[in-house]
Amino acid sequence: MHFAVGMGCGGGGAVGICVLIRRGWRWLPAIMSLGGIWALVPDLPRVFREDFPGLPLASWLGAKGLERWLHQHGDLFFFHSRLDAGQHEWALHGLALILLFYNVSIVLLMVMERRQRRRDRSGSDGTQHRRVRTTT
Repeated sequence: MHFAVGMGCGGGGAVGICVLIRRGWRWLPAIMSLGGIWALVPDLPRVFREDFPGLPLASWLGAKGLERWLHQHGDLFFFHSRLDAGQHEWALHGLALILLFYNVSIVLLMVMERRQRRRDRSGSDGTQHRRVRTTT
């Protein structure tokens, strides 16, 4: 669920910025992914300590002190601490949200691309320009 909440927060912020500046829509899935990764940062020390102990810097990146500090400041990582404090396991709901967010972003990109193509085909005064076929 952490990844899905991070995607939602990052995507919501990105959509707001894209609406304001009227461009940048193609970066939406990447920003959503970065938001999801940011939401997982407090769990990374445990991953390094338990799953990848042989990697360089794994002893430093997997330190218990770093993990405690990250969890103390967990709400900076898109409400990580609040989600950990919850009573229910929301993993399946998180997976469904992740799939929904990625599909919505893809459809949104397709809609924006179609609008751009229509705008490019029409002239600046809003009239349609037709191609004139010439014969030689």
